Amino acid sequence: MFRFRAPKNNWGRSDSEATSFGFLDGDFLERFLLFIDDRQALHQIMQGQSEPERLTISVQRIQRVLERLQSMH
Repeated sequence: MFRFRAPKNNWGRSDSEATSFGFLDGDFLERFLLFIDDRQALHQIMQGQSEPERLTISVQRIQRVLERLQSMH
């Protein structure tokens, strides 16, 4: 999927994506907050490109969770 985000060490890319099921990329998630004021982009994100990608919880709820997670680090 996002192989470019896979961990990298001195020997190259890791084969860890097979073992990283359920991993959440904080940098990727925080990008959502960049679109809070852009209604059109936010609508596209929420709809996704297919039914499995569609986000069904509210934008406000996602924003609160992400901001809370941001404050933890």
